[in-house]
Amino acid sequence: MPSKFGVTLALLIPVVFTGCSSDQKLPLASSLFGARGYESLRHPVEVEAYRIKPIVGALRARQKDIGNYPIISGPAKVESKSQKDLQRILSSSLTYSWFSAKSCEFQPGVAVRFIGKESITDVLFCFSCNELKINVDGSRVGGEDFDKRRAELVAIVKRVFPNDGVVQKLEP
Repeated sequence: MPSKFGVTLALLIPVVFTGCSSDQKLPLASSLFGARGYESLRHPVEVEAYRIKPIVGALRARQKDIGNYPIISGPAKVESKSQKDLQRILSSSLTYSWFSAKSCEFQPGVAVRFIGKESITDVLFCFSCNELKINVDGSRVGGEDFDKRRAELVAIVKRVFPNDGVVQKLEP
């Protein structure tokens, strides 16, 4: 007779590997973005990047910010190759460390904005702890670790911000 753990695991595995989306054609990664966010990621009208200040606590919430982090510079236009690379990486379920958790404090320095026809998806990157958070139309919808794709993401942000000393010092 199977244990309760075995039965629970057997019921959970199909959900984990198919995602929670009602559209089973979407990859698991789409569950991080939600339907509107994933649509603007996959089919943006424009893609912009920003350098943001990793301020913690009460100093957040400015008029010109992304995800309550003040904008340092930008928008920088994300050229076609970098845009396609970001879309490929962010929409791949293999990018994310689904079953890990970190204790570091999320302090993003880069944000990429995917402006869709009906929504705006912001992806905030913390290269200190290799985590990203996703906001759609200003509300947080997801986040995950991206350790496996750090080197690729660092290369992209270096292309987007060629004159930013902090970005250029990021290690792959």
